[in-house]
Amino acid sequence: MSGDRPRPSPHILMKTIIQFFILAFFLIPILCFGASSLPKESLVPGGIAILKIPGKVKSVPTGYFQQHRLMILNIKNHWEAIVGIPLAAKAGIHYISITEGKKTFQLAFKIQSKKYPAEYITLKHKKYVMPKKEFLEALKKQQKIIQHCFMHWRDEKIINMHFKMPVDGRISSRFGFQRYYNGEKRSQHRGIDIAASHGVYVRAPGNGIVINTGKYYFTGKTVFIDHGQNLITVYAHLHKILVHKNQVIKRGQIIGTIGRTGRATGPHLHWGVSLNNTRVDPMLFL
Repeated sequence: MSGDRPRPSPHILMKTIIQFFILAFFLIPILCFGASSLPKESLVPGGIAILKIPGKVKSVPTGYFQQHRLMILNIKNHWEAIVGIPLAAKAGIHYISITEGKKTFQLAFKIQSKKYPAEYITLKHKKYVMPKKEFLEALKKQQKIIQHCFMHWRDEKIINMHFKMPVDGRISSRFGFQRYYNGEKRSQHRGIDIAASHGVYVRAPGNGIVINTGKYYFTGKTVFIDHGQNLITVYAHLHKILVHKNQVIKRGQIIGTIGRTGRATGPHLHWGVSLNNTRVDPMLFL
């Protein structure tokens, strides 16, 4: 009949379906996560607080917690402060300071107590338990370099904090465990250990810029990546480092290979996350 519409050919129909899925592939992450995506909130030592800044703030606010500058992001037309909570934080009410223009005010949040398990590790080389005197001066210099990395600030408006695990493997040690080396009490574990075979590729969990690479006494061959607004990730005990300082990194890009350099009992990756110069649980970003 003259009123019937012609049916599209199978070739055109297939082309339309493919175009639809391509568009959906790029649109869905934007619709789900927005411009920036947030980690999971956990109001415990080593966790993260996410605080909405009230009112219609016209200019970009700045925030501080315990003298460390905070990440502040615009999420769906309002501002939120993402706060790393120190492992040493006491349970109770704490405050962050927010400045917007000439106005400064405080926001309160409550930290809950959490007790982390103990972990006992036997090291073959005693120098990693109690370094010899001749290494102490070099260790102080290395600690200054590492601390400088964790204090690094780079302005960034859009930060996707839905990270991908940097390597496939078994989590052999969790964040926050109170560590004992050969019976000697040391600091709590400030990352997670992922056991994997020697030489396996380690990939960046998110976009960023390499701010430091080097070989250090305790962490061995190490890479530091800056993801913006003092969100820093660290990758330690590598066998090979395959990136360089100031290199722009994309999510999933290879940055090194699994090794056992530094203080390590076997091949694994130590993956750490630091926010406002505070080491927090990497699992909150997955």
